[in-house]
This record gives sequence, structure tokens and C-alpha cells, in this order.
Amino acid sequence: MPKKSSPKKHHYVSEMHLKRFVGDTPKGHVWTYSIGGAAVRHSIPKETGAQMYFYGIEQADGTQTTEYEDFLCRIEGAAEPAYQELLIGNPLSQDMRSRFSDYLATSYLRSPSMRRMWAHSAAGFMVQKAKEVTSNEVIFQRTIHELESQQGHAFSYNEVDIIRKSLRAGNFHSITIPQQDTLDVFGMYEDLAKILFKMRWSLVSPESGYFITCDTPFFQEIARENIVGNGEGFSDIDSVVTFPLSPKLLLWMSYNPHLEGASGTLCAEGVAEQNELRAQQADKFIYAHVEDIEIKNLATKHSEPRKGGFQFQESYLDMDVKIARKKTQ
Repeated sequence: MPKKSSPKKHHYVSEMHLKRFVGDTPKGHVWTYSIGGAAVRHSIPKETGAQMYFYGIEQADGTQTTEYEDFLCRIEGAAEPAYQELLIGNPLSQDMRSRFSDYLATSYLRSPSMRRMWAHSAAGFMVQKAKEVTSNEVIFQRTIHELESQQGHAFSYNEVDIIRKSLRAGNFHSITIPQQDTLDVFGMYEDLAKILFKMRWSLVSPESGYFITCDTPFFQEIARENIVGNGEGFSDIDSVVTFPLSPKLLLWMSYNPHLEGASGTLCAEGVAEQNELRAQQADKFIYAHVEDIEIKNLATKHSEPRKGGFQFQESYLDMDVKIARKKTQ
């Protein structure tokens, strides 16, 4: 049986990660910059990057399960020794590397933007299935009978015709996806962790300046001019993944065999580019160890509505996809 929780904030950004971005003014606090530049504030990591019941599943009696939050805490705890070793520049054992790969994979999947992307994918699947219903008259009539049973009355010929045309066209103004369904995104973590484990890891320090982080700190890009998707995703040979470990250290992952275990530096322009990528990727917040007008300007610069770095091209994703809590029956 899943455990039940009392009211609790769940971190959509790992608390372990945020602890590496605390500063001295005030001591032990992280500075949060809202995308759009509307607000700048500081708080301790425990109170930063968290949302009430973000990974909870509400039960019929109003209580919350904690199985996903517990799962993430276990991943984080197992990866902490590896995080410490990386910060001091030590090579990781195979076991530590595996545990940190798990942590990186869940860091990618746990963000609000990934949950939304999963909801959009689920909504797209629902639209496609709705269109398929109209291609088979037997299935369509069965669906109509089920709807009539739910509504408690028979539909008129015109109502059936409207339903048929709407399903066939995929004309949905709004689809609501239960929040608990978006947690299925974690089903990808093991496969992603295996891919990250096989990449070549190196550590990069800034020659000057510092790295920032955000509420979607894990960033992937394809390092070639023609980035037309080939379906390989993170396995793409030109894929580069970066993850800021602290203001003074960045994990750089690629498939370049010469970079395995390497250490290097980034010039000021390279650091600025990494920070720009984080600001572009951010869903709602940028995090740093200091209060800095340049970071606020960066947050203000990227003020467009966010999709957390994900661009949805399918037309059906223009509809309003909502994520709503749903009591488990």
C-alpha cells in the first residue's frame, strides 16, 4: 500500500541541487529570479523550487500518496556521494556513475515543463484515438451507447452527427488530464539513465563569472548545423547534455571519446552562453547564489510564455490542455 502524507511541499527542482547554489548574502539562501523579471527573492533551498503535493496522488478520502516523492528522495540520497565527488573533481566509480545517471534522468523528468509535455502527448493520443473511433462504425456506435448510458438519455440523430463530426475533426477546445497520469513520465527514467551513463563525462569551470541554474537545469542540444530530428533523441551522436553542478562547475556530456574524464574551462562568452540557455530553458524561475542585476536582466529578456524549452508543432496542441487533481477511486 502506498504511504499517506500530511501536507507537504514536493521539490520539482532537487533540493540537493539547490543546496549547491546557496550564497553568503544571506548565508545559506538561494536567489530566485522570476522569468519576466517581475520578482527577485531569496530563500533557503527547502523553501525553493517546491509545490504542495507536486508528486502526490489524491485518494478518495482526501489523503495523498507519497510513493513518487519517496522514489525521488531515494534516487537523490543514493546520488549525493557522487555529487560530492564531482564537485571536488574526483572520478566516479561505476556504481556512483550509475546512481548519478539515475539522478540526472529524474532531474530531467521531474520538472513542471516535462509533466506538461507528457500531458500534451496524452491529449494528442486521445485526439488520435477519437478520430479512429469514427473510422469504425461498430466502435463508434458502441461509444455512443456508452455516452448515452453515462448521460442517462438517448442522443438525437443531430447530436450523434455533431459528435461524429467533432471526433473526426479532432475539434477539442480543452482536454483535462489527471495530474496522476502525468507521473507516468517517470517510466522513461531507466532507459534515459542508461543512455546518460554511456555518454562521455567531463567537468567545466568558468574562467570568469559563474553558472546559474533554473527549474529545468538539465539541457540537451544537438551540436550540428542540420538538427532535423532523426528519432535518436539522446542517443544522437551529436547530442550534448549540460547540467550545472554549482556556480563554479558544469557537467558536460557528449559522445566525444576524447572528453571522457576531461577537465576544462569556459571563457566568459561561453559561460554567458550557458546562462542564456538556462534562461531560455527555464519554465518560471532562474536560480543563483547571488543577487545580480545582470541575472535579473536575463530573466526580463526571456519574458515570453514558457513551455520549458519544448516546442509543440502539432496543431492539436494549440488547444487548452489542463492538468487537474483527480481522486483515485
